[in-house]
Amino acid sequence: MTQEEKQPSRSLFASPHIPQPSICMPEFPIFLVPRRFEGDRLDRVLPKILVASREPGLAQAKALWVDLSRASWQHKLARQEVLVNGKPAAIDQKVRAGDRLTVLPNKKALPKALKSPSPYQILSKTPAFLAVNKGPALSVHPVSGHSHSEMTLIEALSQTYPELAKLSEMRNGLIHRLDRDTSGILLVARKAQAVVELKKLFQSRKIEKRYLALVFGEMPVKGVLEDALVRKKGSLKRKIAKKPEEEPQSRLARLSYERLAWSQKDNVSLVLVSLETGRTHQIRVQMAAFGHPVLGDHLYASKPSRDLSRALGTPRQMLHAASLRFSLGARDYALQAPLPADFQAQIERFPAGFKRATETFFSKASPSSSSEPKRAVSS
Repeated sequence: MTQEEKQPSRSLFASPHIPQPSICMPEFPIFLVPRRFEGDRLDRVLPKILVASREPGLAQAKALWVDLSRASWQHKLARQEVLVNGKPAAIDQKVRAGDRLTVLPNKKALPKALKSPSPYQILSKTPAFLAVNKGPALSVHPVSGHSHSEMTLIEALSQTYPELAKLSEMRNGLIHRLDRDTSGILLVARKAQAVVELKKLFQSRKIEKRYLALVFGEMPVKGVLEDALVRKKGSLKRKIAKKPEEEPQSRLARLSYERLAWSQKDNVSLVLVSLETGRTHQIRVQMAAFGHPVLGDHLYASKPSRDLSRALGTPRQMLHAASLRFSLGARDYALQAPLPADFQAQIERFPAGFKRATETFFSKASPSSSSEPKRAVSS
């Protein structure tokens, strides 16, 4: 073997802080820029370029980065983790047709000395994924405004399950998210292939997601809500619901609901929500727009719902991801997350029908994941 053959290409890994791989390599795949993105800023079109790539063998690599936000891409560019034709790219760099993009992994280590998180429970553990019951007041992963001294769920899980830390470019195996003050069930993949497969199930709406919520007012017995969710002007966090025809470019948000109990005295309904899509703050935004904000939701409360939440001493938004059903490989899974103590305490403030309704719901859901070959799940 010649000296030239022993050394990897310096043109591809030009930045001195980037480790030199032994081969050039599916680990650092190359994406070609299509002609239609000629002249666009790199940070704006990176996800689109990844989606448009048709080169074979890139499915897993695309899954690593296609859902990153623009801010996340800008951070990667600032850390010189994106190369254009072998050289670190600038944040505002414009691309040309045929440019060769290489996305490098983030080597930043997880924090080591952090405060313990709120309690969480492992509901089910398989070689492919963990099903976790997240408690309230626990962030799933670091976000803007998050205290770096407070451990997140993913950071805590990564200490117990080190394979998650190896999936840093796949959000440490995180498949979907819950808001900090929403409790309930989350799936976390343990392998790269499981990330790809579970994301496909969510994107194709083949995972049944059901939530329990306490909401202000008397909800109709059953119904469907369909809206376009858009960011409220001047707000970084808050969203508003509009009619789909008013925002034809926005992705549709759709859910169905069923009222399980209603207290006329307290002006509170217990609602079972089935999510057909998964948008940020979706249930909270759509319920508020419908005139029935989730109790304890300070961001989307109306004045009457805020006053009622204070009178009831509601500690946080009363929204709980109660169950998931899906098929993976040759098995069916029916998973449920018991109510946390604060939600249960609120339920017991209301008439007995509230408690009976929650007990009936959980009795109909399978208590654990099935380990048998695929078959219908009894309910």
